[in-house]
Amino acid sequence: MDEHEQQHRWNQPSASGWTLRPNNYNTGGTWSVALSSNDASQFYLTNSMLRKRGLRSDLLGQSFQDLTSYSDASLSFWHYYRDLGTTDTARVQVSTNGGASWTDVQVYSATAGLPTTFTNANISLNSFIGQANVQLRYRYRSGWDYGWAIDNVSVTGTTDPIRIAGVP
Repeated sequence: MDEHEQQHRWNQPSASGWTLRPNNYNTGGTWSVALSSNDASQFYLTNSMLRKRGLRSDLLGQSFQDLTSYSDASLSFWHYYRDLGTTDTARVQVSTNGGASWTDVQVYSATAGLPTTFTNANISLNSFIGQANVQLRYRYRSGWDYGWAIDNVSVTGTTDPIRIAGVP
């Protein structure tokens, strides 16, 4: 097994209900907190407080990840999720059929991270090894709650060595 790490960066996501925000962005409204990402860079934020009504938002990766040559793979990202209670949910989901159906790989039901200290999440994608069209999505649903900030999304893993026929 080749120990070479392959890394794929988040590639121009489709951000329905998400906005790219600068480091130290203040959420405003009742929430009113300054958010600082782990590396002081811009990040994506969905903020239901500003809408003052229910929010459904998806942050969807535009590119598909090809995991056919991987022996292991994981998703890593930094985030701050502010939970209010039973009216909001934050899910990390994977599709292997072009978005026709989605599988939860992580569900957040409690606050994760701090406004000035995003926390790192690492999620195994090993159950999707061998799939050529793995798509990622961050799905946030809420009433009038808080929000979710996401930064530095990457998929990493170990690739199997390339075998050439007739060569030992």
